[in-house]
Amino acid sequence: MIILDTGGGYEGIIYKGGWGLLHKSNDYALTYEVVSDPPNCPISDVGHFDAEFFGIDGNAGEGFYLYHTIDYANTYTEIPIDSSVAYWSIGGYWPQISRGTQLGEIYLVSWWTNSTYKIFHSIDTGYNWTEKFESDYINIYYWRVFYTAGREPGSFYVMRSRINPAGDHIWLYIDYSTDYGVTFTTYFHDLDSTFTGINKLYLQHYELKNYPNPFKLSSKIEFYLAEESKVKIELYNLLGEKIQTITDKYYTKGKHEILLNSDGFKTGVYYCTVKLNGALVEGKKMMKIE
Repeated sequence: MIILDTGGGYEGIIYKGGWGLLHKSNDYALTYEVVSDPPNCPISDVGHFDAEFFGIDGNAGEGFYLYHTIDYANTYTEIPIDSSVAYWSIGGYWPQISRGTQLGEIYLVSWWTNSTYKIFHSIDTGYNWTEKFESDYINIYYWRVFYTAGREPGSFYVMRSRINPAGDHIWLYIDYSTDYGVTFTTYFHDLDSTFTGINKLYLQHYELKNYPNPFKLSSKIEFYLAEESKVKIELYNLLGEKIQTITDKYYTKGKHEILLNSDGFKTGVYYCTVKLNGALVEGKKMMKIE
């Protein structure tokens, strides 16, 4: 495991280590020196000052622990994490710690069995957590997801990428929050060998909203546009078969609502996707009940 201090610490300092010897460089990795031999202490992120580190360890389905050290992991505090904050992992995505900008401030991202993740925030070094965000379903067979706190108060990034269906581009979405992960603005990068450009997706929230969900007769789909954009919303079943094109047209700036009528739909789970100006935004799982 490699640990990099790219901001908030001292210029030129880089650490590498994890479970074994902890090495420190003061010259941008030109040379290293051993600063500690941690006694069974996992390290995954640097802290708010030199010698402070955070780590997380445990077993999915049993429980996780936050590790905090202020002396290069020579000694550490083991803090239990409540199972409502971190309990499971899927597809290699284990709970991850990321430090904030203030002393004692850290974020935790944890995945759940339904292929969603939650962002939690703590201001007391992980003794108490506040849930800030829960994603909709993400098919991790296609998508790779990374996340980190920013270097401005309240900033948080989620990076999602996948190969496009044609197999010749990489679609990269960077979701940026300035309110501690509550809401996000999405930036879309269409990457090929020439890097074709950057487009901002004008969606106020990370996902479109619909309610009620689950629904019986109908469900209201709501979205907000910061400027006029073409919106295409489609509904699929779990076999990937398109059931309906809900809308495919230009909308003006502002809030819009569309009523989805479920006449003729079988009970079960559906998947609603939205494209803005041709760029796919991760969809939303919906359920029809009797």
